[in-house]
Amino acid sequence: MTRSRNNNDDAGFGRVKEEVDVDSLLSNVELASNLQTKNSAKTNTAAHSGAPSLLDSLSPADIQTLALLLKPALIDHDNPNENRVTTDSPPEKSETSTRDDSSEAAITKEKDDTEWYAPFGESTYSLFCVCSINSLAFWYAAFVYVLQITTIVLTMIDVIDWNGDVNELWMSMPPMVDSTVTIAQGVTLFQAIAFQSDLIEAILKLHGGFHAEVLEKHPGATYPTWLVCCFAQLFAGLLLLVTIFVLIMQVDTVLDIMLNFAALEFMANIDDVAFSLAKAGFIGWATIVAFRTTGKFMCKTTIVNMGDDFVAALGAFNGMYDLDLSGNVQISGRGQYVERRSVEIDTPGRGIFGYCSEISAWTFRVESYSSNENEGPCDWVARSSQTDTYDITEAVGSPWFVRDDSLHEVVLEPFSLFCFDCTRKGMDGSDECGGKGTCSNAVCDCEDGWYGLRCEFVSPCPWITIDARTEKFASTRDWASDYQSIELTGGAYVEAYHRPIYIHEYESGDYDVVMFTGGRWVLSSSKFLPNGGRIQASDLLEGQIDVGSDIGNFFQHSYHAYKGFSGNLSVAFLSGFMKLGTEGDLSSPVGFHWYHAEEATADYKNQGTGKLVDTEFLCHTCDDDSNPCLYNGICIEGRCQCSYDSFGSLCEIPPVGNGHCDPFFNVPEFQMDGGDCCDFTCKSTSEYVCGTDDHGYVSMGYFYCDLPDDEWQSYYVNGDPGSFSGYDIDLVGTSVAIAEPAQGRVRVYDKFGSSSILRDTIFGLGVRVKISSGPFNVVSNPSFKAPIEIAIQLFEPYHTLQIFKCLSNGCTQTQELPNVFDFDLSKDGTVLAVSVSKTDDLPTHLQVYESIEGIFQFRANITIARDNINASLLSISLDHDGSRLAVQSQLSQPGTQNALTATKGYVDVMVWNGVSRVYEIEAEFPFASRLSAMEYQLSLRLSEDGSVLAFGIPECLEPQLQVRVRKEEENWVARSSPAIDSTGCVDSANFNSNNALALSSNGSRVAFRVGTNVSVFDWDSETEVWADDVETISHLTAYSVSMSADGTGFAVGAPQDGSGGVTEIFYLPERKECPGGTSLLRISLTVDSVMLLYISWKLLNKSTGEVMFEQGPYGVEYQWATFVEEACVPTDSCYTFSIYNKIGQGLVSPAQYALFLDGEKALHGTFDGLFERKELGRCDSCPPGTERFRVMMLSCAPVSWKLRGTTNQVATNGTYFDTLAQSGDGFVVDVSCSAEWFNDTCTDWSYYETCLDPQQCYAFKTDSNPEAFLEVDAFGDKRVKGDLICFGDALIFGNLHACDERIWKVLHSEKA
Repeated sequence: MTRSRNNNDDAGFGRVKEEVDVDSLLSNVELASNLQTKNSAKTNTAAHSGAPSLLDSLSPADIQTLALLLKPALIDHDNPNENRVTTDSPPEKSETSTRDDSSEAAITKEKDDTEWYAPFGESTYSLFCVCSINSLAFWYAAFVYVLQITTIVLTMIDVIDWNGDVNELWMSMPPMVDSTVTIAQGVTLFQAIAFQSDLIEAILKLHGGFHAEVLEKHPGATYPTWLVCCFAQLFAGLLLLVTIFVLIMQVDTVLDIMLNFAALEFMANIDDVAFSLAKAGFIGWATIVAFRTTGKFMCKTTIVNMGDDFVAALGAFNGMYDLDLSGNVQISGRGQYVERRSVEIDTPGRGIFGYCSEISAWTFRVESYSSNENEGPCDWVARSSQTDTYDITEAVGSPWFVRDDSLHEVVLEPFSLFCFDCTRKGMDGSDECGGKGTCSNAVCDCEDGWYGLRCEFVSPCPWITIDARTEKFASTRDWASDYQSIELTGGAYVEAYHRPIYIHEYESGDYDVVMFTGGRWVLSSSKFLPNGGRIQASDLLEGQIDVGSDIGNFFQHSYHAYKGFSGNLSVAFLSGFMKLGTEGDLSSPVGFHWYHAEEATADYKNQGTGKLVDTEFLCHTCDDDSNPCLYNGICIEGRCQCSYDSFGSLCEIPPVGNGHCDPFFNVPEFQMDGGDCCDFTCKSTSEYVCGTDDHGYVSMGYFYCDLPDDEWQSYYVNGDPGSFSGYDIDLVGTSVAIAEPAQGRVRVYDKFGSSSILRDTIFGLGVRVKISSGPFNVVSNPSFKAPIEIAIQLFEPYHTLQIFKCLSNGCTQTQELPNVFDFDLSKDGTVLAVSVSKTDDLPTHLQVYESIEGIFQFRANITIARDNINASLLSISLDHDGSRLAVQSQLSQPGTQNALTATKGYVDVMVWNGVSRVYEIEAEFPFASRLSAMEYQLSLRLSEDGSVLAFGIPECLEPQLQVRVRKEEENWVARSSPAIDSTGCVDSANFNSNNALALSSNGSRVAFRVGTNVSVFDWDSETEVWADDVETISHLTAYSVSMSADGTGFAVGAPQDGSGGVTEIFYLPERKECPGGTSLLRISLTVDSVMLLYISWKLLNKSTGEVMFEQGPYGVEYQWATFVEEACVPTDSCYTFSIYNKIGQGLVSPAQYALFLDGEKALHGTFDGLFERKELGRCDSCPPGTERFRVMMLSCAPVSWKLRGTTNQVATNGTYFDTLAQSGDGFVVDVSCSAEWFNDTCTDWSYYETCLDPQQCYAFKTDSNPEAFLEVDAFGDKRVKGDLICFGDALIFGNLHACDERIWKVLHSEKA
């Protein structure tokens, strides 16, 4: 028997079939209202409980016959019109049962929608014709027929003188009669023929013939049956007619004629009278008494579901109970129901439902076979409410009770009990098994793919596993995570309580077991089961079948969950309770919550539930319909192939919060992929590095970040106690340097997701810091950190400036400059500007240095004189590459007590003249406010692109900020000033004003500290006003502020906050949005430690010919670096990415390239040899029938070449080859160098591509003199023709069968 169900099927315990019970039966014959009136109490109880009537135990034929017998008795004679029953109002059609379809047809078949079809009228011949031989109706009709024929035959025997002569019959007739008698005889004979309905009907039936369509409604009314009925009726009619004729002719008076005719007419109507008597119910009483005595009306099998909250053992007695009429039924008039499982297996007791007359209630008890103290139904464990019903299913509508630990009676919840016989059938005509199996002994033998007592489940999960989203079972030992069912031959399962057993071999011969106990699933070990959970084949009883394993034999033939039957049964975990017939009625443990089991005791009591555990099962075996893989996983042969990096048996674990952005999960349902798609919320893991792919060597960025792009996110870097951390800070890209003068050090951090990681600590009493980022946009990876240079001004030695180079492995000092008052370092690290004093007075000289091979060397010395007086140079700012600088100049004169007093102040902008190698003043702006102080520094910043200048006073007394914009060359104009709010302003104790201002690279965003508060302003180019981005963006006691070049990050240092100072670092989500019609292109290139010296690459807009990016080779400081470029590009264009290795050794993983368009990876890989060329975007492919041909050449001398190809199969001008392209088409390298062609000066490339027919033959040939490195990608087959192509060698490719031997002669005889 195959029984199965899907683990995810949450249908009920079996569809409760529509029963043919008393209610529905009477409804079919329009008597339901009267029955409800006369039997309201019982009907209401049954309706409330949902339990079927005991008449369900009858066959359909019996029920239908009883309906006819009982129908008149149920008519309300006070209201006869309301309960009139005629054959014109038949019951509705129902499907025939496999047990007695013909008898059911006799009662329920309709000739049409309003009339019963009775083939022989309302006579017993109709029953005889259509009823099954197994039905009561058939035998009733047979009895009546025999009675009728016997009566007629006896009459004939009496009227015939069998001892007389042959003609005695006629001789007994009167020789002469009166004319009135003769007339009466004629009339009577005519009436006998006219009223002989049996004879006439039989003749008409035979004349009309058999109608096959009758079988559609009455399968029992077959042609042979119909024919027998017709002849039986014809015989009875003829026999009766002959008898009437003889009797009428033998009498000589009219009165005798009439009396004989009337007497014999009764014989003709015996079949009709018998039908009417049955219909009137006078035959039913005896039948009902007989049925009651034999239990015909009682349900044979019930199914029970009892809760275990107060009595834990009750759940072990859930299941099927069979009617037992021995003994008790003779005493109380009621039967008892005995647990089927305890009878089927070898247990020392059994569960029984019976009726206790003392308390007038149905009860449940556990009775021991060996005990002499069993007190019968009144020794109860559970009982019903008081009732006198003989039907236990009617006792379900009112509460049942159990006793709690205090022996108080409490309501038993849940409790259900209903009839489970095989004879029930649904209103839709479906049988007990729903058309999916065959019912026997109240259990369905299910077809393949179905499972359950009523085939209500699909096949159960054969393999369960702990849901990876939950915890494993944990107690004093570890428990298995995967369990498999024990399958029998033919696909059935080893079961307990009609559910599969799941096992995992924990140790040799010992199993972890998940089993059903009637109400709950439990987890136990075979060690905790009776007899170790084993029954050997040799120990099986007679009739018990070996299932193939000792543990399987135990559960199949011996297991009962009641601990009172075996004291050594204990469990570790229990599931929630399974309520029969609800959504929680499942065929496997999948979908249940689990609890610790109460500690086992020695009092033979079953264990209850304890603390809830975070553990659930799921079905390990996938199915596209019933148990699909999650998150677009693919089910292949019962196993899930997961997508989107999800994992688990059903791909149930979404890859959220793992450091890798999955756009599929970047929705609120999954907390925006656990924050993985935004740089500030992402947290790297051992598996993924935020914002990257391929183990951190491909920079993906954060295209899918869904955080608002105008909301600042921040995190803190806290200094050690007393360090005064944040006295000065500088932020470049993802690196930040923080001065901690009280601890005599500067710390360097790199941003990592939503926090920073310390790269190195530089010791020294640093009070000012500046960082440069180098010429390339690089990001960190597992092998690389962006190289930066740091300039640190020390307090001791006084005004000393130290320069450090910081690589992946730390920072190293490279240089030191004395007497520095103020300084700035260009962000590309190529220019350093310092103001110095030749004496102890204010600085009057500005010295500019440029980096040559990593060392700053003197570029220029600047002095500014006004009125023949050298000005003091206080604050300095450089643009990105140091080609433009801004400086605050100030004139002073002696004042009171010879103290210097400022008289004039300016901000000068200077431009580097590379030809004359001097800085020339481009513009000057007077600044007269607050000049009484001798050494007052302005806050001064020049944007990295050199287009915006901002300067001002950050003090609360007179806060102001002026902005100048360079509209055209040497044309600077004023821009409106941001509205500074100094309400509640408190000045800091910071004497350094030049770290109070920061600009983005184009000057569109400015951060300005006033007092101790920092505000950020954005320039609105449409309204031409500054918008206050955040009123007060940081609530720290700010000293210093710094901003990244793109304006998406800035930092605030607060050395007085916290125990040792705090630096708050702000970032906007790293997401670049492109205008309509464009897409975001991102290029990521990771190089290795050697080939970076030979690698170069180019991105070309193939549609326009514009070179968009071009880089390489790279310096050694970029070993293992990841270079990143981004741009908004036209969506409808085609782009080519070309990457070269001039020594032909390609790019080897983990070095690799990747290109993204709008977050989607468009290109990715490494390459071998000399070059790789790929297309992305909207590119045209080669025409049909052709494929791409590419050739790349590197040479240090002029090279000429020809590409030849076959165009005809017939020689033309003596050759099969035509020239397709040659050097004049643009493939010429004109570079002179040494014979060592691979010398570093050989950096030019020659490239040619076209589309060719791969079915033709081609030759590529170079000049014979120069040496060249050649690489060909012919139709996807990349090949290198040696290292050098010399002496006119040719490369032949394509379809060589299209070549001819004369081709070789041509190639070797002519020069290209």
